[in-house]
Amino acid sequence: MTTPAAESQAPLHLTLDGNLAIIELDNPPVNALYDTMREGIAELMPHLEHNKAVAGILFVGAGRAFSAGVDLKRTATRTEPFFLHAALDAMDRVTKPLFAAIHGAALGGGLELALTCHYRLAGAQARFGLPEVEVGIIPGACGTQRLPRIIPLARALDVAACGDILDTPEALRLGLVDETTTEADFRAAAIAWAKAQTGKLIRRTRDHALIASQDAQAIFAAAALRAAHERPGETAPLKAIAAVRAGYEHGFDAGVEAERQLVSECKYSAEAKAMRHLFFAERAAGKVAAPPQRLTALALSGSHAQTLAPIARAANIEIRPDAEIAVHVIGSNETAAPHALTVILHGKANGLVEIATQKNQDAAVLAAIARLVRPLGRATVIGRGCQLSQQLRAAVSGPVQAFSPQFTAALSATGEALVASGAAASTGDIDLLCVAALGFPRPLGGPIYQKNLSAS
Repeated sequence: MTTPAAESQAPLHLTLDGNLAIIELDNPPVNALYDTMREGIAELMPHLEHNKAVAGILFVGAGRAFSAGVDLKRTATRTEPFFLHAALDAMDRVTKPLFAAIHGAALGGGLELALTCHYRLAGAQARFGLPEVEVGIIPGACGTQRLPRIIPLARALDVAACGDILDTPEALRLGLVDETTTEADFRAAAIAWAKAQTGKLIRRTRDHALIASQDAQAIFAAAALRAAHERPGETAPLKAIAAVRAGYEHGFDAGVEAERQLVSECKYSAEAKAMRHLFFAERAAGKVAAPPQRLTALALSGSHAQTLAPIARAANIEIRPDAEIAVHVIGSNETAAPHALTVILHGKANGLVEIATQKNQDAAVLAAIARLVRPLGRATVIGRGCQLSQQLRAAVSGPVQAFSPQFTAALSATGEALVASGAAASTGDIDLLCVAALGFPRPLGGPIYQKNLSAS
């Protein structure tokens, strides 16, 4: 049945299956969280607590994910940070077992919701992470406190401060999830699993003893070194470490208060605003206004051809030298082939793929290649008629580390000219390339972002 409380909160659906209450998160495409969902969960908890017919409560996501975290589009312009605490505190007051059934992404606030549950089931393709540092903030719903009470400190810091993503096998090994399933009907398997657990005692994560380590100080120091190496100039990773340390040394409540203060500091920082700019630029990049052509064969060449080959074969694309469509695959500092569509890989850490095409490149083929290379990076930038990264490099002289005002101005002017000529789709694409290919500091958001910031 659907309760009146659920009807008033459209993104949440409550049904009863026997003595199990099922709360479904339903905010397509990835069940991102926002105020209505937080308030709906907080409202449902006492209702279910006092319902004698309910013996357990199961959280599950609709569609292809559990929840990919906070809806940045809704929360980026808020005057106050978005906190899930009202919902999670209400969950902590429930005296019936809470279950999370996780398929697809459980990221950011989605993972923090799952961590507040007492038992967790994962599907084979589940992914777990706290990627808030990618947008210049830290986990803000007790993620820095609950995670190290479930998995070892070193790995918890990897996730909270460096953005590591865990897959299902590692989550099971670390104890992040209790069981896994490979059943095709995940929802049915989750309901059966939760019903079988309803007699178990509750075990609030906040009450777990921290997984102690004799080398805790060395672990904190190693995490700070890794963050400085992998995320130079970024302050959010160090603040995430500070939040974890506060909870480790002073207890859960003190850690939560430290986390609240630190996430509030991050939210309004120039760094967070710049990194949100890059986040949204990544999601806007690589769009082609044509349906992709079905690819049956490719001729691959270049120093990184074997990186793309297995992806093509998995898509049932034959690799042969006489194929009509030729793709040259190279590294960041190499030059595009003059007569072949070229894919430039700017390094795994940067997560950016660049495609250099002829101006008259068939749009359907380009769309197909852009879709094919998607697994190789977080975003794809397309240069029409040129290799954008080389054009940007040619605009400046001297070491790329010296991002002086003159250096930034030269990159900005060149990038804007590339956009005006149609070679680049947007100024966001230019900023992404300057960060990934030229080493422009990510916390600054890119040269054109900086120019616009100075002008505002």
